[in-house]
Amino acid sequence: MKIGGISEMFKIIWLFSRFALSLRCKPFKEYNIMKKILTLLFVSLICSVGYAQHLKFKGIPLEETLTDFVSQLKAKGFTYAGTEDGIALLQGEFAGYKNCIVGVATFSGTQNVCKVVSLFPEQETWAAVSKDYYSLKGLLTEKYGEPVSVEKFHREYVDSDSSKRHAILHGEADFVSTFTTEGGKIELTIKKADTLTLRIVLSYFDDENSSKVRQQIMDDL
Repeated sequence: MKIGGISEMFKIIWLFSRFALSLRCKPFKEYNIMKKILTLLFVSLICSVGYAQHLKFKGIPLEETLTDFVSQLKAKGFTYAGTEDGIALLQGEFAGYKNCIVGVATFSGTQNVCKVVSLFPEQETWAAVSKDYYSLKGLLTEKYGEPVSVEKFHREYVDSDSSKRHAILHGEADFVSTFTTEGGKIELTIKKADTLTLRIVLSYFDDENSSKVRQQIMDDL
């Protein structure tokens, strides 16, 4: 059972109190039995009370509408470039890197933010992009715990910068670390940016909003 907030918890407490008071009109033995049952139920409710957990990006929970999320990013110094097909694009400083491009996405037909993607500045060498990758991975691990990582080249590569860069550019390598949190998943990866450049992509996937939309789809079926 998942309760959306504090007001719901107080509602449960209030209802429990009303039931308990009404039972005092019952015979003493029945009252004691029912009181024990209600007490057990009440304890189980309190133990199962949870709050909707959302990932945060720049300290902003991924529970906001797209408009509100964009407004808060602009207040943090991001430049808004526009919105198309439910995806807002902004540019600014993120995690100590300047000129990051941030995409904020919603599910089709909704205004709730479900995913945020940060594209880090392009790098021309494997040494530079791998340094960014392992630096960010270390910081994310410190905050969220050990990730599940896949870091490999699909075939044997000579130990040179150009050959490793070539592998990423041609889809012959995987460097992905996935962090699982209470609110969702965070994925850090090295991607091809342009014909000759690479970049880090950091993606935030919110579980709570994804579950809501999935339920809406299930209800339609």
